[in-house]
Amino acid sequence: MKTLHSTALRFAACLLVLGLIPSILRGQAGFTNSATLSTALSGTNLVISYSLTTTQGWVTLISADGLGALAVNSQFVDFEPVPPSRAGQFVVPVNRLAPTKFYRLLLEDWPSPLINFPDFSVIIPEDEISIIGTGANREFRYTHDTFNGGAGPLEILPVYSSTSGNYQGSQRLYH
Repeated sequence: MKTLHSTALRFAACLLVLGLIPSILRGQAGFTNSATLSTALSGTNLVISYSLTTTQGWVTLISADGLGALAVNSQFVDFEPVPPSRAGQFVVPVNRLAPTKFYRLLLEDWPSPLINFPDFSVIIPEDEISIIGTGANREFRYTHDTFNGGAGPLEILPVYSSTSGNYQGSQRLYH
């Protein structure tokens, strides 16, 4: 019985230490950063600008319908690595008919664990690949399926650029 008790204690101690390792490793990395923030309205957008003290880490913007909800029920808005200039901004559309939104900027050493990324796989059936035509008029043709095996949905927001005449996609990520 004594052996079982001491084995159980050792096992519990190992679990405790293993649970603390990620925190210890993060602490050893010495991640520190701080920011100066400013906000402004630009047309129908809220512009949240930041200037950081270092080029380390990631900047994540989250929002909620109430100040207290930022800690327990926040929604992911956007994220990016700290740019080399140490300054950046998030532009958020403002819906004047919607309830007030509260925003929080997170400075993190790694991309936020709040994000559920999509994870795409392209499947090209071998019997759907062909080359048609001859000489300089040959064409490579294939059919493919795209599968999202990740936890997050695919949502791409197209924005038209009148300068190039093309659409550029911006992907929305969720937590």
